[in-house]
Amino acid sequence: MPGIKSYVTHKAVNSYLQEYATDFDLKRHISFGCTVTQLTILDDEPNVPKIIGDDDDDISCSKIALTWKDDSSSTSTTKEFDAVLICNGHYAAPFIPSLPGMNEHFHGQ
Repeated sequence: MPGIKSYVTHKAVNSYLQEYATDFDLKRHISFGCTVTQLTILDDEPNVPKIIGDDDDDISCSKIALTWKDDSSSTSTTKEFDAVLICNGHYAAPFIPSLPGMNEHFHGQ
C-alpha cells in the first residue's frame, strides 16, 4: 500500500507513545529517569485472580514489590503493584550487524 512503511521508526513509536500517554493522562503514573534496583514477587500476598487457565481454573497472581532509584537525586522508593510492565527499550541502542564491505560501501545512518 502506498504511504505505509514496513518499518516503524523510533521517532514514530516515540510520538505515538507520547500522544497516547497524554491523551489518557498516563504520565502521572510513570517514573522517568529512574533505575529499577529490585523486583520482588510477594508470594504470601496473592492478588485478585486475573488469569483463567485452559481448564477454567483461576490462577491467583502475587503482588510485586518494586524498588527504584531516581537517577538525579539517588532517592530510592519501594511500592507494591498488581502488575509491572517491563520496557527494556529495544529502540534505545542500535544494532548494526557486521557485514563484509559495509564500512567501505555504506556511509549513511
